[in-house]
Amino acid sequence: MKLKSRKAAALLIFFFVLIVGTVASTVVCLANDYCTIRVDYKYSDGSVAHDPYVAVLTYGDEVNLSVKNPIIPGYKPVDSLEAQAESAATTVLNYPSLDDDKTITVYYVPDLVHYRVRYFKQNVRDDLYTEDLSLSNDDYEKKGYTGSMPDSFKDFSGFTSLYHDTDTIAADGSTVFKVYYERNYYLVNFHLGEGGYGVEPVYAKQGTTYNIATPKRAGYDFLGWVKSNDNGDYLDDSGNTITETQARNTARK
Repeated sequence: MKLKSRKAAALLIFFFVLIVGTVASTVVCLANDYCTIRVDYKYSDGSVAHDPYVAVLTYGDEVNLSVKNPIIPGYKPVDSLEAQAESAATTVLNYPSLDDDKTITVYYVPDLVHYRVRYFKQNVRDDLYTEDLSLSNDDYEKKGYTGSMPDSFKDFSGFTSLYHDTDTIAADGSTVFKVYYERNYYLVNFHLGEGGYGVEPVYAKQGTTYNIATPKRAGYDFLGWVKSNDNGDYLDDSGNTITETQARNTARK
């Protein structure tokens, strides 16, 4: 009785080892039957931009897939972070014989997006501001890179840019920059010639309208006013130097 029990136990142990060995062999085989291809989508700082693309394929298969990269407003997908990398609408997965798991990274970098600029100029008579709508469409509707600041804003002669009320260009193209301009103050001197009198200097804002009294000078008739520079040269309305004769003709108008 005891001998038979020992034989039975030995047979059971052998059978168990045989089963366990078969299962282990099957697990290893299954592990080698499939490979995973993964495409990660990240921003340039390494943070996740979109859920990954994952494909499980048979080991040894020839793979030739074209995966469409997700569209993320305000960003473009590139296959590297090199400065000259071009936008990639798709990611090509090409392997003659799939022999291992694969991981590819597609980066999303800032793209050109729309933004709008509104210009506000200080009023002449008070310190409030009025929007300037006289410019061309290109001065209002612009493009810049997501997350950046515009390179510059428009300059207006006689005005100084004070500030704008937003930070950076948003990815969705909704950014509106409101830029405010203060009027410059100028001191206007009048050269009356030796013995001339009757007109005082004027200190006023750009665009201020004021009346000037007619100057007096014994033995002379007043013809009119002409601009001049610090060197005493006569200037036309565009700032070009003109002769004395031209200045006289201009003053008579």
